[in-house]
Amino acid sequence: MSAPPRAEFGLHRAEEPWRPRRMMATRGLVSGTRRLLLHLRTALNKITERNFHQQLEKVAALNITTKERLLLVVDAVLHKAVTEPEFSGIYARLCAALQRLRVAGTSATFAGVLLSRVWREFRGEPGQAGRAPQRQLGLVRFIAELFKVNLVAETIVHSGIQKLLQDPTEDSLEFLCGLLPRVCQALERSRVERYLREVEEVVGPRRRRRTSFQLRFRLQDTLDECSLRLRRQDKAVKSRERPVEGTRLCAMDEVEMVGRPVKERLGPRTAPRCD
Repeated sequence: MSAPPRAEFGLHRAEEPWRPRRMMATRGLVSGTRRLLLHLRTALNKITERNFHQQLEKVAALNITTKERLLLVVDAVLHKAVTEPEFSGIYARLCAALQRLRVAGTSATFAGVLLSRVWREFRGEPGQAGRAPQRQLGLVRFIAELFKVNLVAETIVHSGIQKLLQDPTEDSLEFLCGLLPRVCQALERSRVERYLREVEEVVGPRRRRRTSFQLRFRLQDTLDECSLRLRRQDKAVKSRERPVEGTRLCAMDEVEMVGRPVKERLGPRTAPRCD
């Protein structure tokens, strides 16, 4: 049974009908690029710790033959990593596996395009219009995960932390709380201690009125967490450097026992017990 025509109910087709934002973003692209983004989003939505290598093979097998497609792939991965910070570690591993991906005939690589996009967005003012604070927090966490997989150099992390401390606003301090505890153990100890002293000055009595109670508690938690991580690191280093004394004592005991008479080694002989 065929559906009645639209004219019978007085319906008309809009000149610019509403479409989801995802469809509007791919509007104007050729069918091959649109299909590539569809497969990419499907793999990113399904990727987990268990099927990481399987989804990685699907992403690596995509037909990324132009610089435009490479930029679209980088933007899609960056958007997922920033908007889903709880999975930023998995996306950072994906970026590390795809870092050498290159389009034939160009010098652009996946890692180069990704890092330029990340740094360009991070250098924007935290409170700038059009940049939601939640997205900035996700970006800071993603930078920390990229540093763990050796995609971001230590100098870039230091410059980012210094930038956040230069103008300690509410947003910049929030971003610092999301970045510093995740990278403090891998950075130079003297510089980390200097960062912590600067944070203590912000929490101190002279500048309390400039920050909210919630942010001060957040900063204090950051100080406590960083101090705990550094103490655990020092303890682990000392335990690895400490000589094992138990084996030496056992060996000395064996030498002393061998030099003793047989009666002393066997101990005093007790008479058999008769019940």
